[in-house]
This record gives sequence, C-alpha cells and structure tokens, in this order.
Amino acid sequence: LADQPTIKKEQTLAFVLKLLQKGMEKSLYGFHYFQYLMAEYCDNATGREIRQYLCSTAADHAIHLLGGRPGTRAAAALGTYSTPKDRKALLKSLKGYALSGLLHRDAYLALIRLVQVTDDVVTVNKYILQELVTTATTQKKNDGDDDVSYEQHPLLQLALSDTGSKFLLMLLTAPRDRKILDPYEQSVLTDPENT
Repeated sequence: LADQPTIKKEQTLAFVLKLLQKGMEKSLYGFHYFQYLMAEYCDNATGREIRQYLCSTAADHAIHLLGGRPGTRAAAALGTYSTPKDRKALLKSLKGYALSGLLHRDAYLALIRLVQVTDDVVTVNKYILQELVTTATTQKKNDGDDDVSYEQHPLLQLALSDTGSKFLLMLLTAPRDRKILDPYEQSVLTDPENT
C-alpha cells in the first residue's frame, strides 16, 4: 500500500479482510499477529468498511483485543465506527474489566475512546463508571513483620496511575484541551475521517 496506494489498495484490503474473517471465526482475537493485522486493516480501510465487516462480529470479543497496542488501536477504531448497538456490545464485553483496563499500559486508550464516542450515558454508567465508583479493592502491605490489609478505592487507583489519570482528566476537560496526551494517544483518540 505504501508503494502503490491507488492500484493495490482494494485488492490488499479484500485479502486482509478474508484473513480477518477467518481469524474471527476461529476466535484468534487474543493473538498479537491477529491484533496487528486488524489494526493495519482499520488504519487503511474506511469507516464504512470497518463498520460493515468487523464491528458486529468483533464487538463481543473486545476484551481479547486489549492486550497490546495494535489490539487497542483496533478496538478504538471499532468503537469509533460502530453502530450504537455494537457500541453497547463492546461496552458489555468490557464489564468487570473497566478498572483493570484503565490501569493497563495500552488498553486505557480503547476505553477512553469508547466513552468519548458513546452518547448513551446510561450504558456507559452501567458498564464502565459503576465499577469505578462502587468497587473497592483490598491491598496487602507488608509493614515490617505484620501484613496489613487496607482498601483502596478505584477512583484513587485511577488518580494515582499514569494511564487512569488520563481517563479522569479526559472526563473533566474540554475536547480541545488535550495537552496531556502524547502524539500516539492523540492518533488513537481522534477520528481520522473527521480531521
């Protein structure tokens, strides 16, 4: 595609799509090479193609895509171009993993993007925010000879983490005030068709 973007693009995307469809049938979402292939497809295909061929099939398996940067980039693209029904399925597949996803070194970007593009506040609250507000985790701290247990609230964990704090700041700031993001994060969190 880099050498001949106009001549080979349709043929290449059709071939990669066939590979992706076979991989989705076999549930290969957790494999790095599959995530990389899906991210490359999402980077080169149009939003309409992503919505038509990938979103409804991959929506239920979004949690398996969030293991690394390519999968996170693909999941963010799925969230960007999917229908409201598919976004709800994406959010539902992430239920119970909101805190761990926001604390993950890569997965937080897909969660932020999904919250950005979902206009259904009730669904976002049900599958993402509710977990962050209600669940406290018990941490063990070795204090000399004694093990001391204490509870740490998820919002505190997010505020203290490098990745989770960006989620909180994104909720509190206007879209134009994104100086806290590096260029890679900005590329994942913006819609290339609208820029």
